[in-house]
Amino acid sequence: MLIDQHAAHERILYDKLSTKNTQVLSQSLLCPIVLDFVPEDFVKISNRLDIFTEIGFEIEEFGYQTYKIISVPSVLKDIKLDVFVTDILKDINKISSVNN
Repeated sequence: MLIDQHAAHERILYDKLSTKNTQVLSQSLLCPIVLDFVPEDFVKISNRLDIFTEIGFEIEEFGYQTYKIISVPSVLKDIKLDVFVTDILKDINKISSVNN
């Protein structure tokens, strides 16, 4: 059996962040990260900003199909945020159905 260690690590981090009993500590970024999205992903984020806020992100719209990440959960210090956000977007429908 093969396991994608990167994906497994991200999933563990997401599960840790989304636990209702855990207070998430956020850390402001010295330089905010600006990410451009395709229209479909931009709409997904717009509709579910609450998911990102619950796990410790501070994200705001920053122009056409662009979001600016201002702060992140402190446990995400050593990962590529663009990849992490993209992975959340891939699973956002599953996340939404679990949280409802």
